[in-house]
Amino acid sequence: MSEDRLLLGVDIGTTGCRLCAVSAHGRVIGAARAHYSPEHPGEGRAEQDAATWWGALCRCARELFARVPADSLAALAVSGQSAPLLPLDAQGAPLRKAILWQDTRASVQTAQIARNFGRAKVRSITGLPPAAFTIWPKILWLQEREPTVFERAMTFPSTTGYVTWRLCGRHALDRSSAMGYPIELETGRWSRTLCSWANFPTDRIPPILPCGSIVGHVSPQAAAEACLPEGLPVAAGGMDTACAALAVGAHAPGRAFEVTGTSGGFGIVAPRPSAEESLAVSAHLLPDVYINHAPMSAAGASLEWFVRQFCHAERQEAQRRGVSAYEILEEQIDDLPDRPTGLLFLPYLAGERAPVWDPNARGVALGFGLSTTRAELARSIMEGVAYALRQNLDIARRAGLSPDALRSCGGGSASALWCQIKADVMGLPVVAYPSQRDAAYGAALLAGLAAGVLTRDRLDSMLPDEGPTIYEPREEMSALYAQHLERYRQLYPRLRHLF
Repeated sequence: MSEDRLLLGVDIGTTGCRLCAVSAHGRVIGAARAHYSPEHPGEGRAEQDAATWWGALCRCARELFARVPADSLAALAVSGQSAPLLPLDAQGAPLRKAILWQDTRASVQTAQIARNFGRAKVRSITGLPPAAFTIWPKILWLQEREPTVFERAMTFPSTTGYVTWRLCGRHALDRSSAMGYPIELETGRWSRTLCSWANFPTDRIPPILPCGSIVGHVSPQAAAEACLPEGLPVAAGGMDTACAALAVGAHAPGRAFEVTGTSGGFGIVAPRPSAEESLAVSAHLLPDVYINHAPMSAAGASLEWFVRQFCHAERQEAQRRGVSAYEILEEQIDDLPDRPTGLLFLPYLAGERAPVWDPNARGVALGFGLSTTRAELARSIMEGVAYALRQNLDIARRAGLSPDALRSCGGGSASALWCQIKADVMGLPVVAYPSQRDAAYGAALLAGLAAGVLTRDRLDSMLPDEGPTIYEPREEMSALYAQHLERYRQLYPRLRHLF
């Protein structure tokens, strides 16, 4: 395969779509982004129209391929948000809006799973404890609450699976996105024990394929709509967390990463799944390794919520200056003394996954008074996310997983302020990669592996034009944050019964 062939990565996130064209040497040749938002029709509910994903992909493709030659593409792969509940009819049309991973309406069904099997047993089989954020209890909810839709549904694809089907007309569930199904983590097969209860419809779930295997080729219709070459190989993609990990080089045992996007969390690559029940485990994109990770539900979303609800003036100023509202807010934070705010923020605005796995948990801001400024509240959100990461890191350490640095990716990695806070709170160097090293970039690398353009031993040589920025922990600041961290640890246990 010629070295001048390009690789295309597609990321279908919670708040937007991004396409990234990458050379065989790892250079980003072009990228495009389209924004959209989830709908929240009620407390604890989050939905999206799947047509939004495809429309965003097509808009990005038209923009990208006006600048980049599409006929140079060798293959593509899709990254996506955690599997939603998306019932499709026999023609592949959605029967309702997708119920997203953020949606916790299936709490009752989650509790039923836990009572029937026990949290520990489910976690040992699937890599996840019973959780309302996952697709398994959501399908049970659909059976009970929308039986007509359930009966009409012919298949329930993941995010990556739906977009892959739109591209090539074939259904598949990649191993990475299979997290949250009643599937055996280590074999990739359906668990007879779990599936026999409540008659889980395994016959209506797409076939499970290894990440990077060729699912099909771009169809004539998709080629016309998305400006892609007809016949382009389409590889089975992966969950956005795994694709982001690959993008920043977290693909070998011992390497750790943190992501602050809409959700967030951190992960450590290992040859075996951890037995620590507070952590989740999923298959990586590459064979023979797993990601032991602590997914968080609203890391970046907490700050986005704050900016949307309380920073009207900053948004106006940002529009006037042609920058983001986050930049304006960080300018204000930079004027504060460089020390912990002393405020505590629990970033559980959408419930929380690791370490508490509680869909009913909610956000808490503690300690503010009449003199507290908007900038201090914003910094306290950044600190709260860092405290949550540290709490999960300490759990991982007790389980024998001890990284010496964290590779940072996602939108939060672009903030020098936030990266330094994370380094100080976690007591680890934070290695922030350029913003283009994201899930779409990781999906492009996966496409390269699928097409034979790349090999696994070349991944570490896929260096960006601009190297990472390393934020070292500052001893004095780490000691100050440690005092507040102990207070943070007490928040959820003391307030749990009030949620």
